[in-house]
Amino acid sequence: MLKYNIKEAYIDNTLNMYSSLEEFQGIKRLNIFKFHEDKNMLLPVETEFDVENGLLYAEVDELGTYCIMDMEIWLNNLGVEMPEESQPEENSMYLNSPSILSASESSGSVWTPTYTNAPIDLVFILQSAGKSSSHFATEKQLITDFASSIIKEYSDVKITVIEFKKEEANLLTDALGQEYFTNIPMLFAALNNIEYVSENDYCDRGQAFKILLNDISLDFEHDIYVYELINGANTSHTGYDNEDVISKVKNNEIRAYSEIRPYGWHYIDPVTHENISSDIIENNDLFINLNTDTLSLMETHFPTKLSPPRPVYEILLPTKWKKIALKGELNSTNKINSDEDSLTDWEEVNIDELIKLSDGNYTLPHVLINELVNILNRFDSEEYLFITERTLPVYYLPILSDPTESDSDGDGLRDDEDLEPLKIFLNELLGKIRLMEKYIDDYYENQYNEDILHYDDVPPITTPNSTITINIIRNLYYGSEKIIKDNMTRKEHLINIAQQIKWDTTDGTSFPLIRKYIDKKDASLVDYFKKYRSSAIKERKLLIDNQGNKIDFLHLLATLGAERYDGIIDPNLAGWAGDLQSFIYNFKLETYGKEYEYENLTKSEKLTEIAYDMFTGAIQVSKNKFTNEDLLSDVDAKNINEIYSENLRLSSALRGYYTKHYKSRFRETLI
Repeated sequence: MLKYNIKEAYIDNTLNMYSSLEEFQGIKRLNIFKFHEDKNMLLPVETEFDVENGLLYAEVDELGTYCIMDMEIWLNNLGVEMPEESQPEENSMYLNSPSILSASESSGSVWTPTYTNAPIDLVFILQSAGKSSSHFATEKQLITDFASSIIKEYSDVKITVIEFKKEEANLLTDALGQEYFTNIPMLFAALNNIEYVSENDYCDRGQAFKILLNDISLDFEHDIYVYELINGANTSHTGYDNEDVISKVKNNEIRAYSEIRPYGWHYIDPVTHENISSDIIENNDLFINLNTDTLSLMETHFPTKLSPPRPVYEILLPTKWKKIALKGELNSTNKINSDEDSLTDWEEVNIDELIKLSDGNYTLPHVLINELVNILNRFDSEEYLFITERTLPVYYLPILSDPTESDSDGDGLRDDEDLEPLKIFLNELLGKIRLMEKYIDDYYENQYNEDILHYDDVPPITTPNSTITINIIRNLYYGSEKIIKDNMTRKEHLINIAQQIKWDTTDGTSFPLIRKYIDKKDASLVDYFKKYRSSAIKERKLLIDNQGNKIDFLHLLATLGAERYDGIIDPNLAGWAGDLQSFIYNFKLETYGKEYEYENLTKSEKLTEIAYDMFTGAIQVSKNKFTNEDLLSDVDAKNINEIYSENLRLSSALRGYYTKHYKSRFRETLI
């Protein structure tokens, strides 16, 4: 079952289009949607509500990508208007006629574009440690109020929040692990979960700017607005800072960069303060104090930096149910490219799903609104007939990827590099890891103090979340199981005891108390990660990178655990060097006294062929420890350990590595 908790302060209707109807009041204006990969279409699922407790939930029977959508906004994009009480609804078509896409240079399109603003990205860099907790609360409210006003005014808005403390920065995610927000309730919930830390020292804002410039997918075809909200002493200890963003504003890559600070706050160096403030003001952006006028100043400033309106065709993308703004006519010959990937707009269209006409042109497929909502029982009454009986077609553009987004699914991989541009890369695996990370945080908040009273070996509160996550996942049959063995067979228990010394040495502590807490919260998590063990099920899961390489995930974590744990075994022996030793031993066993039929090869060449075939798996040997999967696992583990700080969450480290660094994995390892 999927559950979402929506805060009471954020259940007001967004557009107030249908606010007189019960099923659009408060939390009921929201609905859970599922992305159907076979149709590349986001469709509603039956959603239930616990209005008193601010919950919406849905019974689902399979894994997938789910999200919450505002039904007011969705129906408005589909052209549904609530009829006046005194007038019957005019069941007019949302589009006057099917839009025609030209298949050749001589065939012109009949589309007449209107004009609209580019998609908008709001990025907030929020300091979450310092001496000003009261300012922090005000800044969180400012973010939600400002974002709410922009979403109400403009149709395509994404909100990103990066919070930073003394030595770390984090990208906020919604309940589904998505690293940006499109509705205020989920944004508010995420902001509300940030814990402000009292800090007398300088906080490193450079970590946040590093994430902004390196780790999130900025589409410079969008109107990008960046706001830094300050509430204490901060500086940059990295090679990244606000000056990098200010220069991008000067180069017209980013529309605006503004800083909001408490009254009296200033950069410790007066020259720096003067330079930053003058550069921001020269860009016609805001360098202002936090007070009762701040929201109004931001709202007044915002439209002054918008890019000129762009042509928009009255078609929808069913992946997000939004209109798209293209740079030119959509056809097969003009090579128009409305985003920053190398694919033309036409190449991003799913031609097979278009309807071909007798003259060689194409018309768009359509859906009927009544068919989209027929599963939603809450609309089964007469007052909702204007929705449930709306039978005229809504035309949409079937796509392979979004022509207006260089990264359609927001997973950090450009559409021209992504094997599945509409499917978030590693979404299922990273979502499960994020859930485990959340339970680890919950343990320290809700269970830790009680365990201190009853147990001697309680994990210290300073142990990084990533270290705990690595060990719990890796030690499913080892360290943690020696205490939590209720569901183990006798054979599994004996195997566990035999392996205990080895894995405690290479992986470190097994954190059985935290694992026990996770079991109580969601036992299915452990079952999910057990699928990555070859001995757990017949067909094990593998991590597959975006080039299609298969990687042994638990092997990667074992090596990564050894890299991070100061044990008696050299990390290399726990990883690639140990595997190479095992391979040499197996190679001797495989070749001693045996003949292989490799025609026209010398003995040395034959041995090389045997080694290669063993490495690739063409020759099967028992307990082969140097497969291609293992090699990639060891290399990636070493790279991840070198590139990412220990305090970064495992989910963030994996996502960052497999979207930005994995293609140069061997070069990075050699360096």
